[in-house]
Amino acid sequence: MSHASGLDPISSMTVENSIASLKEKCTIVLVTHNIAQAKRISDRSAVFWCRNNAGTIIEVNNTERLFANPKGNITAAYVAGEVA
Repeated sequence: MSHASGLDPISSMTVENSIASLKEKCTIVLVTHNIAQAKRISDRSAVFWCRNNAGTIIEVNNTERLFANPKGNITAAYVAGEVA
């Protein structure tokens, strides 16, 4: 497990490049609030939401499809920047 929040843009790009080269060889789980980063480096994305004091997966899809055509209202609002 690695923690990479708060990196400068050059360091962030280095981490993203490392992830890109590794994802061909193994499964990588990346947790981020950075939508642009998720779009750049992920193949599949999941949106988690807190319901009844428990984290719940509310949508999973190919990253491009999830951001271009979200199925759920919460996902659509998050992608549009309406909820954080």
